Amino acid sequence: MKLPEYDDFKYLLNTRKSIGVKSLFASVPVHGKLYDYCGFSKEDRNEYYKKINKMIISYGFEILDLSQYEYGEYYAFSMGRMVVF
Repeated sequence: MKLPEYDDFKYLLNTRKSIGVKSLFASVPVHGKLYDYCGFSKEDRNEYYKKINKMIISYGFEILDLSQYEYGEYYAFSMGRMVVF
């Protein structure tokens, strides 16, 4: 999956690392039932979560991975899936 947004995210990670900002990224899950209904497979979503996590870890940052809660009642968000603290 090659999307320009991944390059944008790498730029963000590189910039934060180069100026020495300590960061904790929270990978907030999408709404699993809605994405299932729309035809976005669980496997594709898992690939996305793994790719994002790998990118964050490769730059030395920490991640709070909440992707396992896609079907949780109070965890799902459709927009703004990545939160930076």
